[in-house]
Amino acid sequence: MKRLLKTLLALLLLAIISASAYAIWHHWQHNNEGDSRSELTLYGNVDIREVNLAFKISERIENMHVREGEHVNAGELVAELDDEQLLLAMERAGARVEAQQQIVAKLEAGTRPQEIRKARAEVEAAQADYEIATLTCERISKLAEKDLASQEEADRARATCEAAHARLRAAREALDLAVAGPRKEDIESARATLASLQSDLALARYDLEQTRLHAPAEGIIRDRI
Repeated sequence: MKRLLKTLLALLLLAIISASAYAIWHHWQHNNEGDSRSELTLYGNVDIREVNLAFKISERIENMHVREGEHVNAGELVAELDDEQLLLAMERAGARVEAQQQIVAKLEAGTRPQEIRKARAEVEAAQADYEIATLTCERISKLAEKDLASQEEADRARATCEAAHARLRAAREALDLAVAGPRKEDIESARATLASLQSDLALARYDLEQTRLHAPAEGIIRDRI
C-alpha cells in the first residue's frame, strides 16, 4: 500500500513539473511571437564592386568635382580635362568639312548656264582674232614676195596668226568642258575626300567628349589620385 502511494505521489509530482514547464514555455513563446514575425536574420557575403576611373586621352586636368569619401550618382561629372586644344582641332576639322561640301555641291550641280555662255563668247572672240590674224599674215606674205614688206614683218604676222589659232583651240576646249560638266571620277574623288574629312571631324568630337569623366554607377569615392 505504501509503495502504491509513493508511486502515485511521484507521478503527481512529475505531472506538476511537466505542467509548470509547459506553462513557462508557452508564456515565453507568446511574449516573443511579435519579434519572431518582424525580424529576419540572413547569413551570407556582400560583394563590393570597385571601379578605377581614368581618362582615355592625355591632357592637363582642369577640374576635379569630387572628394574622397563623397557619394556620387550614376552619370555624375567627376572630373574634366583642359579642352582648349581639342576644341580648336574640332573647329578646324569642321571648317574643312564645310569647304569640301561646297566643292562637292559645285561638282554635282555641274556647269552653270552663265559659265557656258561666257565660254561660247570667248570662242567667238578667239575665232574673230584668228580670222583677222590669218588675213593679215596672208597679206604681208604677199607683200614680202614682192619685196614690199620685210621678212621680219612676215614672220611676225605668221607668229601672231599661230598664237591666235592656239587661243582659239584653248577656248573651244574650255567650252567643251563647260558643256560636258565635271567628270564622274572628279565627283567621286571629291566625295571620298569629304568622307575622310567627316571621319576626322567625328574623331575630333570623340576626343573632345573624352575630356569629361562621368561616374559609371552610384558609389563612394574611395581614392582620388
